[in-house]
Amino acid sequence: MNESPGSLPISQLLDTCQNRNSPEWEAGWLEFFRRFRPYILRVITNRCQKWKIARLRKQIETEIEDIFFEVLLHLIDNNSRNLAHFNDRENEFVFRKWLGIIADRITIKHLSRTFTNLFVEDGPENFLIFRGEIDRN
Repeated sequence: MNESPGSLPISQLLDTCQNRNSPEWEAGWLEFFRRFRPYILRVITNRCQKWKIARLRKQIETEIEDIFFEVLLHLIDNNSRNLAHFNDRENEFVFRKWLGIIADRITIKHLSRTFTNLFVEDGPENFLIFRGEIDRN
């Protein structure tokens, strides 16, 4: 990537990230992480806070990182098919919104799975703790 960091147009960045055969593929993903990781993490963190995940005795940082990697796997799955389906490739603002929606949906699915498994394993008292109806102590 001959252009300075951050100056690569979004359409070119997405094309580079989709083409595993490109000599620039790895550099493209590094640029993608640099540009969008903070935003994706903010979306995930906001959703986790809305779900009050800390009440479930979970390490929020670990959960956020797990979800972040689920988002990345979703983007690169099937030869980056999901990136290929993004249409407005010239508009970074629209891409960020689309990426935020993807991250939020994956976060909700992850938390739903996690919460369901926890409630099934530990019983309904965790649900009451989560809702703040009883104290964990």
